[in-house]
Amino acid sequence: MEDGTEIMLEQVCHHPPISFMLLEGPQGLYRYSSFSSFSPKAHLNSIDLNVKGQKEVVFRDGTKIAFNPPPDSFKNTLWGGALVHQITGRVDFVDEKNGITAFYEIGNGDVKSNPKDYLKGAIQINGKPVSQ
Repeated sequence: MEDGTEIMLEQVCHHPPISFMLLEGPQGLYRYSSFSSFSPKAHLNSIDLNVKGQKEVVFRDGTKIAFNPPPDSFKNTLWGGALVHQITGRVDFVDEKNGITAFYEIGNGDVKSNPKDYLKGAIQINGKPVSQ
């Protein structure tokens, strides 16, 4: 990229699909790496993707933030108007060096309990809540 960031991508397996990605920031400022795989579940007019994998960013000082990918959902895949892509579920972040954990969760599409535009999250430092 223009700033010197290098990006490497590779699909290492076709079935199941497994992809790896590596970004190395300019002057070694950070390194982002991830792998992911997914398995689709088809419904009459929608598709849910169970996404598996791990992502992490490692900074020059050794701080590492690891997090998981959220699941995806596609609605109106055959009829009913515009195709809708929703990212739902929970993403957890861990920074062991600094004792920080965090999460955000996007509603699961169940309008009665968690509408699709529902969002919550929290940050803890050494097990103590600091933001919600």
